Amino acid sequence: MTQLLKITEPLQTLSDLEQLQPAVAHILNAPSGIESWSLSTDLVYLTQLYLDLEIEIKNYQSINSDLNAKYISDFLTFDFLEIRKLFARKFTGFFRFIQPAYWQWLIAKRRERQRLIALRRNQDIITEQKLITDIKKGIERQNILNILKGQNYQACQVFGSSFEEEMTNLQSI
Repeated sequence: MTQLLKITEPLQTLSDLEQLQPAVAHILNAPSGIESWSLSTDLVYLTQLYLDLEIEIKNYQSINSDLNAKYISDFLTFDFLEIRKLFARKFTGFFRFIQPAYWQWLIAKRRERQRLIALRRNQDIITEQKLITDIKKGIERQNILNILKGQNYQACQVFGSSFEEEMTNLQSI
């Protein structure tokens, strides 16, 4: 594909991918009179990879901008899976008050909540449900980042994109 489109350098930014889209669309729309031209399936595959990559990048940017608007950058370094486990744990029954594990959990949960609230740009009162929603967004952000950084991510291999460890602005990639 790179030979057909005469691409000499790896594509590294979203704008590079956007510049590639019209050429791929033109090739897809061109009538194929050659039976042995195997690029038609490759082009459909490349188009799908491009669209998938664009969706991942837009989702990442959306979540990232939402969390950056609410929290300072240190918030994004937290281990959200552990925090979610802590918030999801429940103690039930009347005798929970005499269990030492309950009090340890309650203190740890309160401490974690205070740490998260301290990182908010707006120090207004926040419900636990909204905090849990932000934690879930942080987990989703980290999952998308792991996919984009993955060695086996097809779009990165095909388009030659290089993703840095922390991407705050995917337009510059």
